Amino acid sequence: MIRTPFDKINEKLSKYLPSNLIEKIPEKWEKIGDVVIVKLSDDLTKYKELIGKVYADVLG
Repeated sequence: MIRTPFDKINEKLSKYLPSNLIEKIPEKWEKIGDVVIVKLSDDLTKYKELIGKVYADVLG
């Protein structure tokens, strides 16, 4: 089975975030060159650095 980038992001973040927040991880993002733009809900801003690192690692 082919895993999408979103599947990989969810898998990595599920090790660090509470399960109720995993369902709020954005399924869409915009990549412009080396920059990834992700809209986070207020609940996720506490984890923005971790989320950013995971997106960068997966989408890198």
